[in-house]
Amino acid sequence: MNFKKQSALFRTFLGTVPFARFARPDRGDVAIIVTPWAQTAVPWYSIAMALLYRERGWNATLVWDDLPSPSPRDLPTDLKIIESALDSLDGKLPVIPLSTVAPVELDAEDQAEIVRLTNLNMISYLKAVPDPRPEPEIEAHCLATLDQALQRIRGLLVTNRYDHLLIPGGIYGKSGLYLHAGRRNGVRVACFDSGAGSMTIGVDNVAGYCMDLAKMFLDPRFTDFVHANKDRALELGRKEFELRTQGRDRYTYQSHAYREHDDLEGGDVLIPMSVFDDAAGLGRNLLFPLPEDWLRETIEFLLRETNATVVVREHPNAWRMKRGTHLRGFLESGFVNEPRFRFVGGDQKISTYNLLEKAQVVLPCASTVGVEAAALGKAVIVESSVYYGNLSFVQKAVSKTDYFERIRNSLANPEPLADEQREQAWLCYFFGQVANFVDCDFTPQPVDFNQWAQRPFAELSQDPKVRLIVDAFSLGIPSCRLQSELILTKHPGSFQRKRLWRKLCEGVSSLTNFCRSN
Repeated sequence: MNFKKQSALFRTFLGTVPFARFARPDRGDVAIIVTPWAQTAVPWYSIAMALLYRERGWNATLVWDDLPSPSPRDLPTDLKIIESALDSLDGKLPVIPLSTVAPVELDAEDQAEIVRLTNLNMISYLKAVPDPRPEPEIEAHCLATLDQALQRIRGLLVTNRYDHLLIPGGIYGKSGLYLHAGRRNGVRVACFDSGAGSMTIGVDNVAGYCMDLAKMFLDPRFTDFVHANKDRALELGRKEFELRTQGRDRYTYQSHAYREHDDLEGGDVLIPMSVFDDAAGLGRNLLFPLPEDWLRETIEFLLRETNATVVVREHPNAWRMKRGTHLRGFLESGFVNEPRFRFVGGDQKISTYNLLEKAQVVLPCASTVGVEAAALGKAVIVESSVYYGNLSFVQKAVSKTDYFERIRNSLANPEPLADEQREQAWLCYFFGQVANFVDCDFTPQPVDFNQWAQRPFAELSQDPKVRLIVDAFSLGIPSCRLQSELILTKHPGSFQRKRLWRKLCEGVSSLTNFCRSN
């Protein structure tokens, strides 16, 4: 279904909204950003979210980002189609066109963020990090449009007070500017991301970064729950890992199962690559400018300063999606004559878990393999902003010198992880891989939009999964906390999540009330 047909279907959906029955808005002000998104259903999803907020008593305002898009994937005609749909609301929801907001002067911190987000947008668009970049006119356009937009986004938060904002993504297009402006103005910015049939939520960060997971261990609102339910969480985390090693988990991340007693030649050091142009891996390095720099300098250090053998594993999905594969040639050609180095492509019939079994030290950027490695007792060292970077089972470097020294020491003087550290890794694995992603068809993916947009609003708003999503965004509660409420406590003998959703959402009222008061 093309974008114009999506608009027609969404207008039919709007005709089912019982505006007259909405409660008087008394729960606070929220701004929900409406913006084009590569001709997906993101703008329709955002408007639907505003209606769901409004039904619950929030004073929801739509911020219509009608300024030019930095991305070539957003067409000028998209703006006209979205604006027409907003006009059809006929004042039933307040709409602020961003172009009408008075701009404010930007400072050096703002300008640095514009440059950073331009770099990430270019990587996302090109699916590579070539140097020098082709298409410099696109980069210049991106810089200019982000500069123009941030002036008005900062102005929006200067002249309006909001409890929080809701935006798509957090990186692509102009979305990262809202996160930046929110942080500078002390306003929480919630983000959403999705695949077909699955929603990812960030209550105050880039959704794809999964930073909410750390809150389960660092935020006192949630730590008691983790402690009280850790035995069941450990059991389910280990069960999920077993399924994943066998290639039987619901996401089938590994196309090849672990083989016991495998004689595969591994390495002392395993570097599991992320998909660096995808949201989860985009812009995560802290001590190195780009993923290439991190990989090159780390591998060169290992080969020059240690006797370790090194294996770099391409993310299996990178090959299947043809994403980020420029790094394959970079690695294969750059170290082709090094006998202690090996690159394992995502298309090779090798399980990452056979490589992990043989490794002594694991060096992830944003990969879940880092959590799995720590759960198995391996030394895990990071320099990135990965969600588990500040948890007890990881060594977090603060400088390049510190990073390389930690690697050297872990190879020369390996120390086993304490039982408490491995336990926290297993718990992190449960909350991240079992309870975090919301499996549902209420997403902005076109295949899902075609389903939920044909449901009456009253039916959609009572869907337990939809109610949970709105709770997470509006109350700032991690989705993994909400979903684990039932998984861990209500049915200790069952792991059929989809059948338990309704009881879950009926049972979280005490939690949401608690979070409102804290």
